[in-house]
Amino acid sequence: MTMANKHHNRGGQRRPHQGGGHKDPEADRRQKLKQEFGDDYVAFILNPDKPDYNAYIDKLKEFVGDIKGDITTSQLRNAFSRIKPMRDPKELPLLRPNLAYVAARSKSDNMKLLMQLVDDLIPGVDSEDKLAEFQRFFEAVIAYHKYFRGKD
Repeated sequence: MTMANKHHNRGGQRRPHQGGGHKDPEADRRQKLKQEFGDDYVAFILNPDKPDYNAYIDKLKEFVGDIKGDITTSQLRNAFSRIKPMRDPKELPLLRPNLAYVAARSKSDNMKLLMQLVDDLIPGVDSEDKLAEFQRFFEAVIAYHKYFRGKD
């Protein structure tokens, strides 16, 4: 049966989504990220001139402590191995499909949340300073993950 026939069999009308019970997982994850880091979490994380670096690190440490389960150090290092050598912020968007693949394969909501955060940060990386800040952010995630998880 062709797609046209399927629509014809339903009276030729496509039914609009009624919204009942459908959840937007990205919106839910972004809401969690806002709770963790504030409404403008992208600017908060990528700001190379953080007014209170200790408060930022405390929030990041707490976030990683909350999501540490079901994420392996090797998964984080695999992603970071692609990020660390980058010198041009224009290279970073090429990782977004790979991150989507990692998140889709993962059964872990924690990994999906982290990949959502990284995916949201990438469009905000528009200078070498912000790229360096993004790299420092990812290094800190790995460091605190290792701190909380120990050996994998």
